[in-house]
Amino acid sequence: REDSAGYAQFRAEGGQLMQALAERAAFSPSPSVLAAWSRVRAHIRFMHRDRAMDADVREITRLVADGVFADLG
Repeated sequence: REDSAGYAQFRAEGGQLMQALAERAAFSPSPSVLAAWSRVRAHIRFMHRDRAMDADVREITRLVADGVFADLG
């Protein structure tokens, strides 16, 4: 909120982040991040609109517990 003690710092840091992102070359994920994303998408569909996410959270928790991402370390 604008009247919060840390608001000015939040705005300043947000502005710095926006500037840094604007000046950066196009983003491309590392091979490990891309592989993890692909594995997630194989089990959890893209969220085109709001929906309950409890099933998604259960599924990603199961994937982590099953070691699906362990080789990406």
